[in-house]
Amino acid sequence: MHATNPTIDDCARQGRSVLTVMFAALLLVTALVLASTFGALGAWSERLDRSAPMVPLAIILFCAWVRHKQHHPGGNGARKSLWNALFQDEFRQQSIARAVRVGFVVVLLVQLPLAFTLGQQTTLHMACLSMLAGALAFLGAFLYLGRAEA
Repeated sequence: MHATNPTIDDCARQGRSVLTVMFAALLLVTALVLASTFGALGAWSERLDRSAPMVPLAIILFCAWVRHKQHHPGGNGARKSLWNALFQDEFRQQSIARAVRVGFVVVLLVQLPLAFTLGQQTTLHMACLSMLAGALAFLGAFLYLGRAEA
């Protein structure tokens, strides 16, 4: 991003790169939760199982922090108005709406396979995996649907 006068394209590129990093991090967390659920990590599985209740809480707190940063970005007024213009763009609003629908459908579709696969596991594993599947589907759909603009 230009140091003195950022453009809306700079903000879009930065936002896209942040979302791509978040997508990769969620993939890693999902892989760890799946490996922990099936006991593939040995002693680490127990440690991850004990910390599993914190995954949904951490995701919710992170989303709240991001939301707070969107409304209180700090810094100069030009950058703030660019971010507001970026989020008010009609194409991005449509992409977000489509991505939310994709995420919701994926969460609904993943429930039955998770129930059969996890069987006797706790519902906490199912909740974590459902939340992660929805987040991955949303971010993946948003990045895929919004690719023409970047």
